[in-house]
Amino acid sequence: RKCWTFRSGDHWKLSSEILLKLVYRPSYTSTPAYTNISYCRDVARRACCQNRHKPIDFFSDTYTTDDIEKIDDLEDIRIRGIGICRAIRLRLKSKDNPLAVSGSQTTTTDASSSRMKLELERQRNLKEHVTHDWDRLEEKSDTLPCQEDNNGGGPILVFAVPKDPKVEQTAPPLLWKVFLPENSKIALETVTILHGSLDDCATTTQDSLDKHSPSHVYINGYQSWSYAGSLRKGTPQPGSALPKVFSKAFNLGGSPPPSLATEVGDQTKDQVPICSFHDKPYRSDFFACITSDGTKEEPESSPDSTKILTIDESGGPALVAGWLSQHCQYGLLQISQDLSTIAMHVSFDNVILKKGMATDWAYVEIVAPHGFDEEPMAHYLHTVASHNVARPLQNGPMVTGWCSWYHYYEKITAGNLRENFFKLQSIRNKFPTNAAIVDDGYMTAWGDWHSLKPNKFPAGLKGVAEDILACGMRPGLWMAPFAADKHSKLATQHPDWLIRNDEGRLANSSYCGKFFCGLDVTNPHVREYVYSCIRRAVVDWGYTVLKIDFLYASCLKGNGKYDLSISRAQAMTLALQCIRSAAGPDVYLIGCGCPIGPGIGYVDANRISADTGPTFYPEFPLPYWDNGTLPSLRAMIRNSMSRAPLGHRWWHNDPDCLLLGKTTKLTDIQVASAASVVGMTSGMLLLSDDLTKVPHERMEIVSKIFPITGATAIVLDLHSTKYEGLPTVLRLWCTDRHDPVIYNNDKDKEIMGFNHEATMLARQASFSPDSEDPIPSKRVRNCIHVPKGMGTWTAISISNWKNEPSLSRVPRSALLPGWKEDEGNSIGESEKTNADGFHVFSFWSGDYSWMPDPRSEEGKKYELRKLLKSHETEIIHLKPVNQTLPDYIGSTIHFSCGYEVRQIDRSSDHLTVQLRNDFHRLGSVYIYIPRAKLEQVEVTVAGKDAVFQTYANTPSSATSSTNNQTRMVGRIIRVAIEIQGDQSPNDGEINVKF
Repeated sequence: RKCWTFRSGDHWKLSSEILLKLVYRPSYTSTPAYTNISYCRDVARRACCQNRHKPIDFFSDTYTTDDIEKIDDLEDIRIRGIGICRAIRLRLKSKDNPLAVSGSQTTTTDASSSRMKLELERQRNLKEHVTHDWDRLEEKSDTLPCQEDNNGGGPILVFAVPKDPKVEQTAPPLLWKVFLPENSKIALETVTILHGSLDDCATTTQDSLDKHSPSHVYINGYQSWSYAGSLRKGTPQPGSALPKVFSKAFNLGGSPPPSLATEVGDQTKDQVPICSFHDKPYRSDFFACITSDGTKEEPESSPDSTKILTIDESGGPALVAGWLSQHCQYGLLQISQDLSTIAMHVSFDNVILKKGMATDWAYVEIVAPHGFDEEPMAHYLHTVASHNVARPLQNGPMVTGWCSWYHYYEKITAGNLRENFFKLQSIRNKFPTNAAIVDDGYMTAWGDWHSLKPNKFPAGLKGVAEDILACGMRPGLWMAPFAADKHSKLATQHPDWLIRNDEGRLANSSYCGKFFCGLDVTNPHVREYVYSCIRRAVVDWGYTVLKIDFLYASCLKGNGKYDLSISRAQAMTLALQCIRSAAGPDVYLIGCGCPIGPGIGYVDANRISADTGPTFYPEFPLPYWDNGTLPSLRAMIRNSMSRAPLGHRWWHNDPDCLLLGKTTKLTDIQVASAASVVGMTSGMLLLSDDLTKVPHERMEIVSKIFPITGATAIVLDLHSTKYEGLPTVLRLWCTDRHDPVIYNNDKDKEIMGFNHEATMLARQASFSPDSEDPIPSKRVRNCIHVPKGMGTWTAISISNWKNEPSLSRVPRSALLPGWKEDEGNSIGESEKTNADGFHVFSFWSGDYSWMPDPRSEEGKKYELRKLLKSHETEIIHLKPVNQTLPDYIGSTIHFSCGYEVRQIDRSSDHLTVQLRNDFHRLGSVYIYIPRAKLEQVEVTVAGKDAVFQTYANTPSSATSSTNNQTRMVGRIIRVAIEIQGDQSPNDGEINVKF
């Protein structure tokens, strides 16, 4: 039977067969004193050809509605990020603990009991030596009454629903959390808080069932480098191609319960399955999203129908499930391959309950069909940001810069670094940067952060920072503060600082070219050491940007740690608190190898993909079919798109560096595709080549996405992709209907430098704890600001990630521009059709064509097709045609085909365009002029007569009704231009008279 059911709307409902299930083992069996000896005995038995040592018995307590002792109504509780909620509190019965029963098979031996007493005594004597820990969360996570003084009672379960759902959120979520009383006799492994089914509501028709059945599941990986993406129902979950010894720690977040345990109260004492699935379930850390394809836009009988791109906004209902934070424990979702069964597990990692503990708030939301405005996870992402008090883009300007890693790797010196700093300074007129990051290679060993390689840095790292400052950039430094080489002085002098597994050996870190040690952050001496290392980098050396790598090393799995009452998620949070406290509030922190949940609110930017690489697929001898954490351009592109919705909500997304050099095996097409993804998603823009050797044509590619606009594209097929979890369609809107950018003061604008406009736009469009959530229909986070008079149009990128050319057919709904006049400044499909049709301009190829309005009868017969080469991306702009007025169609200068414009003025007989003249640019602009004789057209550039070319003709929408005779309403002319970028009079000005 069902213990509870949650439904919202008339399509889906979520039910659970349990209230919760605890899985635990005797506390003494989790101590290193026990597990180390057990391992030695096991080795001895195997050496003597005896059977392997019997595994530790686990026990489970299952709670259902029969175990409810009391129900309390809780009025007006406040949950941070949610607001005022209605809640009920379920007090569950206290079950007999089999570990306390006299004569039980689980009763501890005298030796084991003695070890446990010593361990508990050590735990009680723990003293905090670090006073620097910085708790930025001044407000409690909720205003629930204290539950920890439960007087020996059973678990407490609290369910809550918001009283006042946020604007436009018609489907309030369900939230719940668990409080567990103190019990030092047990080591808690997992708590399952949901095990049930996702079903259709009984009121839906068979036609609705067919259209709205679950079709895809969005999987989120544990940390920065882990796989993230949407998979079609029944598709195997991608994973690492490496053996687990090389890759397990990279992806080990939340854990499912053990496969077998003895259920308390079962007289047979047999071990039974805990949480069984008929097939290998999907696994997602922190959150997941189940979606439906919904209705199809094109008939299946149409030619090449399999190549029609399905997009999310035509989809059915969606289920978003996860947690509001990961400060207490890591959470794992398991979902059956038919997407009908779902379980949510909280990983306690064998924590000894020496005090009462609570879980993070769990969250489920059912989103109505067509009600999620292309991003079904939007409300959840904003709620999580608010709960964790995230402040994306509030700490300085958006970072655009250079990193030393991908060319020099560990072979950096003060000399080769300085060469690149000077090169960056020399090209500021073309590609200005505001940060330079010194990556790995300066120290003698990981862990010995104060010990520099001899003769490589004569003036020390302080001298390197001064070189960066002299070139007009913020100094950045790479560190992995909770990682140490096995041969480092730190590891040899402080072996008790290293995390060890249950067998007493060093915990497995996974292989990144080497195995390394993880530092035990629960040890106050470790935190003191890390604090001093970061303070040295910031205060003594002068670095204001820190790239903090391999953060997961602070919470490697193993019981060989200082404090056994701290879970791995708590350890990770403790590590981030230590880092932020040492760095201070003004240092720009870039997380890398960072577990996704704990990092929210602590880092300013976060890597959201695996390392990029010099090849599209992992390079031999690495397995090319890997979908885990191996370096490749494909992995970088995939996660940059699939985690694009996180950007500007939780932090500034770091997609990793763009590699431009010919020393790589990347083609120009692949480099342009990577640049397109970074530009469309407004990710951090970092280069990482020897800039003195990058060819001109490759620098031209990156200049076309600079400056970053601050707008984040909607990934239209994120939840409906058909190709290996790789989305193919991104959309931005370009519009002149926007509020002006407001600066606090002139100094604020000066500090942000060349990225000031994009940073302010991103701040206004992103999540902020100090303002209301943006209304999704206003699309503020998806709009590029262009000057008044340019109007509104659609910019979409289409990609072919296959290894052969492919013809893509774009759905009509992806193309529709226009404003919803009845909703003010809300972008969406207007009911009015544009009789004159649309200009269609392809940025990378420079192709021009015309299409009728997709909403017209003629437009319904038309489809936008694009034949793309392998790994190619094209950015297409669709601008409405006005027969009587000239228009700026686009350029080869900036991918937005509008952000490069500073001012525009037009009338029936002239067009004046003033391009931004801050940087040197060379390219062409494309201009539409109404029907006129060419000899009457006059063009000047920078005040001088210029030559133009007739590039294309714009046909009339009435062409099809005039005996197939093409009737022209205007022409497209191409004008070559060079912008000097020296602020000289008329620089970048184009005048057209006709």
